[in-house]
Amino acid sequence: MDMPTSKRFYMNYFTMPGLKKELFSKRTKLELISSFKYQESRIIKAVCNYFDTDFEKLIQRKRNREIVIPRQLCQYLLMNKGYIPCTRVGKIFNQDHSTVLHSCNSIGNLINADYENECKQHYNNLLNLI
Repeated sequence: MDMPTSKRFYMNYFTMPGLKKELFSKRTKLELISSFKYQESRIIKAVCNYFDTDFEKLIQRKRNREIVIPRQLCQYLLMNKGYIPCTRVGKIFNQDHSTVLHSCNSIGNLINADYENECKQHYNNLLNLI
């Protein structure tokens, strides 16, 4: 009797003890987490140096333009170039994940706009620094 391939994979995956351990080993998870932390710190440092500010100012709840643009750009870069989930980015900036998504959508709209703007220039300069 011939089994469908999805069932064969399911049986092989869950019945072969070495395969599951190999796919989800602790070492692989730790490497992934450490690469995320490296990406986070590298992107955050680049944004802070570029805008000549410190991270404590970025995580404040102030809404003035001098802080909002760097914060939103940093969140956008963390999510789209650092491949860090929005919940993790929200924890870094003490914000809800929906606030992070709104920030990324706002910056994404400005970056992808047809006209040249300062946000697009900042984004391109930051990409060169990272």
